[in-house]
Amino acid sequence: SCQSELNKCLLAYSALNIVVIRVGLYFVIGTQVTFDEALNRAKQACMLASNEKLPYAQWDVTSGKALEKKIQIENNIEKEIDNNRFFLEYQPVLDAKTKKIIGAEVLARLNSETDGVLTPGSFLSAVDSVGINDKFDYYIFEKNCKWISNDKQQREDYIYTINFSRSTLSEPDFAQRIIALAEKYDLKLSCLAVEVLEDRNITGEARMQMTENLSALKEKGILILLDDFGTGYAGFSDLQNLDVSIIKIDKSITQNAVTDKGFVILKNMIRTFRDIGLKTLCEGIETKEQEKAVIKAGCDLLQGYYYYRPMPVVRLEEVFEENSKGAKPD
Repeated sequence: SCQSELNKCLLAYSALNIVVIRVGLYFVIGTQVTFDEALNRAKQACMLASNEKLPYAQWDVTSGKALEKKIQIENNIEKEIDNNRFFLEYQPVLDAKTKKIIGAEVLARLNSETDGVLTPGSFLSAVDSVGINDKFDYYIFEKNCKWISNDKQQREDYIYTINFSRSTLSEPDFAQRIIALAEKYDLKLSCLAVEVLEDRNITGEARMQMTENLSALKEKGILILLDDFGTGYAGFSDLQNLDVSIIKIDKSITQNAVTDKGFVILKNMIRTFRDIGLKTLCEGIETKEQEKAVIKAGCDLLQGYYYYRPMPVVRLEEVFEENSKGAKPD
């Protein structure tokens, strides 16, 4: 089998004191491809193994095409930003007590010049792989600021949450750039919120810089949210070090709250956060049962498909109008 043959090869390398981290496999049948093409496919399989964090991967037509697509998106992603091919959608956030909309999360979408509309997973992965998280984050933040400024009288009544990579948050001039962009469009800082993604772990000076940046923004009136608590890098060390205002509880915990054990876990998490002065936002609510559970557990803010899916700005304005008249979510 593929696994047994690979093990033999790894043992042979080990005997030569050669450490193999990842392996890419391509099996040649007859002379269907040239040696160079076979080698290239094996290299692609190794890249696939690296992307999936696997010890090895085998090339096939499907995986090969997927990798070529990924590389194409990465090669074009910076140009997509420069050509302003991204647009914004918004998912409203509701107050748990009143069911009134208090704001919305800002979500980026890409209508690619070469590939059509892409899923966020595709282009966010490309942004990270190319290493332009900061350029992308500032671009989306300014795009939202510009939209708010077109009708400040109505739009500044709500809070808009923008996601930021931890690498961007740890830049020395992050806080100054965010405040400068808000001032450029003459916005109230209280209508803006920064969400700390759980995309990567940072340590040392970078973590200290991120902590200083977030504290500086909070002092100016910008809300700070910690994303996806309960998964990834968002954990109790963040509660100790980061000056956050709201904890976003991961949807896996939210949706499990309909079970007895899941409810106890959520209830005690919320109680802990409240004891240290933090509000909670339960995301991923999709059913009436989930809504009842998280409200009973004491959650402050609600978000999910049960209320609203991500929507274009035209629909958001209609929802804001309905909200001001006291209409209930669909």
